[in-house]
Amino acid sequence: MNKDRNTVTHNARRRLLKTTLIAGSTYSILLDKWVKPVVNSVILPAHAQTSASTTASPATTANPTTTASPTTTATPPGITTAAPCIPDLTPTISINPSDIIGPTQITIILSINEITGCATDGSDITVLLSADPRLTIQSTSSSGFPFNLVSSGSIIRFDGSGVFPAGGSASIMVSANFVPVQATQGSTEFTVTIPFNGQGGETNTSNNSSTATLTYDSVV
Repeated sequence: MNKDRNTVTHNARRRLLKTTLIAGSTYSILLDKWVKPVVNSVILPAHAQTSASTTASPATTANPTTTASPTTTATPPGITTAAPCIPDLTPTISINPSDIIGPTQITIILSINEITGCATDGSDITVLLSADPRLTIQSTSSSGFPFNLVSSGSIIRFDGSGVFPAGGSASIMVSANFVPVQATQGSTEFTVTIPFNGQGGETNTSNNSSTATLTYDSVV
């Protein structure tokens, strides 16, 4: 009885050992023939193919707000900016006749000229003529610019309104009677002046007056 049992056990062990050896040999053979596969490409799913992979940019710190400087226009080389056109008015005076004997009708001509080729700015222009108690004004007229007689006391004043043209000329004619004092002879000066600085926009006042002389003799 015991002998049969031992025989069965012995046979079972032999079968187990044999099975183990066969399995080990098979594993060794398969292991020698197995090679790690090479992946040349990977096919992605449709949704993965259209999804772009992005890397988040590092956070940046906003620069402080700055105020833009005013835009300036540079003058091209070789080009100079034209200076403003400033008018210059200058008067002259003449007397006809300038040498008289006894009471005489005379004509005083006041000429006003713009000499820089710049029109005035439209402000009023005043012209003054020195008076003489022996002179009696009879009439006045103007041409080239509308000057009007304002006063004829100790100073004879004319005012003109409007734009005096660039390079323009105007004249004021004063018709008067000059009566020398009896038994006297001599001369007297008449002066025309543009008195106020800045009239018409001018700045040069060094040429704003002119003088003419009347010579007289009371003896006829």
